[in-house]
Amino acid sequence: MKRTARSLAESIFLFALAGGALRWTYFLGDYALGAIHVLSLGLTFAAMGVCWLFYFCIFGKKKSPLWITVPLVLATLAIYPLLRQPWNPGTVFLAKFRGIEAGMSDEDVERIMNGYLGGNLRETSAEYIPEELLGDGVTHSRAYRWTDSDWRHDADVGQVFLREGTVIGTRFASD
Repeated sequence: MKRTARSLAESIFLFALAGGALRWTYFLGDYALGAIHVLSLGLTFAAMGVCWLFYFCIFGKKKSPLWITVPLVLATLAIYPLLRQPWNPGTVFLAKFRGIEAGMSDEDVERIMNGYLGGNLRETSAEYIPEELLGDGVTHSRAYRWTDSDWRHDADVGQVFLREGTVIGTRFASD
């Protein structure tokens, strides 16, 4: 009876560790907007590594029950989608914005970013142009964002810089 209670307590602790690792992964993915960075991957796999280390400390060479092994394997497999977050509207916005390339027409930009907030064509003065684009003759810009928040949270803005209706460059500013 003592072994069963201990085994149950160890299993609950293991599931709590795995749940914490998955939550950690979700927050990293939310922060990174779907970008996979070496640091975020390292932190995520370190958290899951602790779960697996604890798993092997509990079971060692003994055969572990499937009701513990299968969820831990599934939790490990869930790391990549949780880090990428393809369902996150900010991630979708950023993926579309990154699809805008120099040389595209203004109409292409409007088609790609259709449905997002902003996008009004306006003249741009030199003080708002990034240094790397200053000598390229930028005349206009468009700014897009994916949410109508109070600009303190999720105020990610994508700017498109144009010269005579052609994209010269872009700049993304996250919150």
